[in-house]
Amino acid sequence: MEEHEVGHTKVVFLEPRILFSNSPQGLTTWRKAILHNVGQNHAYFKVCDQSLLSTINIVPSQGIIPFGGLTVLNISCTPTVAEKFDTRAKEQILHNKKCDDNCQNKSCDIYNMVAIRHANVIDLRIGGSVEIADVEINPGVFNFSGTYVGATQIIPFIIKNKGITRARVEFNLQDFEYFSLDFQRIREEEQGSSVSRLLVVRGHFTDPAFPDIYSLEVEEGTSLECGIAFSPKEVATYDFCIQVQINFFEASELYTKCCLSKSPMIPKTTPLIRPCYVQATVLQAPLRLSSTDFTFEIPFYTMDPNNKVTKTQDLVLHNTSKQDVKWTLDISNNGKLFKDGTFKISVLSGILQPHNEINVSISFCPSHPTKYTADIPIHLNDNPICYRKLCLVGEVKSPKLSFDPPFIFFAPVPLDVTTKMNVNILPQNYFRDSTLDVQIPTVSLLDGDEAQPLSVTFPKGCIITGSSSGINAQLTCHLSFKSSKPVSFFTDILFCDNRDNWFLLPVTGTAENCLLTIYPYMATHLDKQTIILKEDKSDISVKSGENVLLPYQEAGLLSSTFTKCNDAEPAKKKLFVGIEIIPERLNSGKSKTSKEDKDKSMKKEEKNEHFSSLEEGTKAYDFFEKVVHAAQTWFSLFGWPEGPHSLSIPETIRR
Repeated sequence: MEEHEVGHTKVVFLEPRILFSNSPQGLTTWRKAILHNVGQNHAYFKVCDQSLLSTINIVPSQGIIPFGGLTVLNISCTPTVAEKFDTRAKEQILHNKKCDDNCQNKSCDIYNMVAIRHANVIDLRIGGSVEIADVEINPGVFNFSGTYVGATQIIPFIIKNKGITRARVEFNLQDFEYFSLDFQRIREEEQGSSVSRLLVVRGHFTDPAFPDIYSLEVEEGTSLECGIAFSPKEVATYDFCIQVQINFFEASELYTKCCLSKSPMIPKTTPLIRPCYVQATVLQAPLRLSSTDFTFEIPFYTMDPNNKVTKTQDLVLHNTSKQDVKWTLDISNNGKLFKDGTFKISVLSGILQPHNEINVSISFCPSHPTKYTADIPIHLNDNPICYRKLCLVGEVKSPKLSFDPPFIFFAPVPLDVTTKMNVNILPQNYFRDSTLDVQIPTVSLLDGDEAQPLSVTFPKGCIITGSSSGINAQLTCHLSFKSSKPVSFFTDILFCDNRDNWFLLPVTGTAENCLLTIYPYMATHLDKQTIILKEDKSDISVKSGENVLLPYQEAGLLSSTFTKCNDAEPAKKKLFVGIEIIPERLNSGKSKTSKEDKDKSMKKEEKNEHFSSLEEGTKAYDFFEKVVHAAQTWFSLFGWPEGPHSLSIPETIRR
């Protein structure tokens, strides 16, 4: 192997210093550093971690930087001690030598490393400061006095991060049955501001293996409003404390030890917080309810604007105690639904004597075809704690269709190949027979023309059989996709019943002969079909030994760059990528198939197959690896506007 002279290789950091300011003790913080190869050769780098702090980690620790390319280093810092730090990461850069054109070693296609004496070292300075989390929980004492069996009482509390770094707060309720944390309303409030906003519960998470351990992340200078819920099932008393972790430190246990110790921890070296104390007394339920859930359903076809339909159900209250019970239904939060008459309750309050009962009528009278809900708290003996909650649901049952699957994705296929999929149509709330009609939209091709590549059939008919319960049998439709020209589309197929109710089924599909697009199809059909180059859409395959001209097509599939065409005029000869069924795989007992049988096989529909996980060692897996390698090589060399850039699938794409 002949060696050539090695040119100068130079790699620099775009930013020579990385700062981790106010990093939280016990948590991981990430930063990025970028290596830029400003030399004329490829470079190999390696992180020299001997000089790094144990709390610093850099990935990747080694790799290739193409000439003119960039590589991103992800740097993590997980400090355990509150202190300032300053360290240096040394990057060892190795030059490369080029191989002779006749080299047979495949690993030498791009580069080979030379001796270590050609290496140079560049420094990356990493510094910062570590802060101790400062968290406060208010109130720290929760007193559940007089909670009835079967009821749920929630006491709100605020978690305030008073520090200058983020904090992770964890509550362990594994040993406390009937207690849980409530995150239905999480409110974030910036300190020093009167503005607060409701949050999606993105800062709260639990491990499915430990559902009674709750964790929250609170940004610096903010507060979160949460709640602790108590839902007892038996008469009992409770008196305990909840230990709190902050940034994975046993903060409340350490706080208790410091308070009991004669020499408290001064200065503070880890997060500290008081434990949360809980006291609860459970009372026997004095009132029994016939039900707490009331559902009203009205068929849409019975709706009459001149004669409203009303449904009524009864709630039975029974006093099981030896004393009078004063009960109240609180509709203050649902005033509009009761004011316009959508819901009506015959009696809203009263006093029930021992062992007596009362019937309360609940009515539903809708004015519009939609769904209505109302939650009605029940209070006993003027106690502000909610004893039970009535859940009222009223719905006008309008006809609707749902689809299984709800979204149709046709995997990319070659041109002139038909792919199919069966779709289950699930009708609901059809009380009378109805007939479905389908409207299939046209789609725009890549050359600007319009086409209709989709077709829909109903193998067992398109009539929905009505039922008195509104539960209807499913229908099956057969959806096919085929295009002779390149197309990629997203559209909606419209299904309509004979009452002018419209329902949409989203569909997307792609058909073309670009190998980088249809490689999943090729991988899943390796044993059934082969990819060939055809001329004039005939069965005559072009031999691979010829220098083949691929003339320009308006569809844009074939390149206009060429060098030679054997015995044909370029302007008249048309070539295209086609699919050929492998006869021996379809009919193992026959060695030959006629042209007519072959054409029939070509017209056969292919089941829509998606490229799922592959087993290593299979033909499809090997094919997929070749496609990935080809894509990595091309995009690494030509896919970046600033020059070559090292790309690895899927790691680079996920960054």
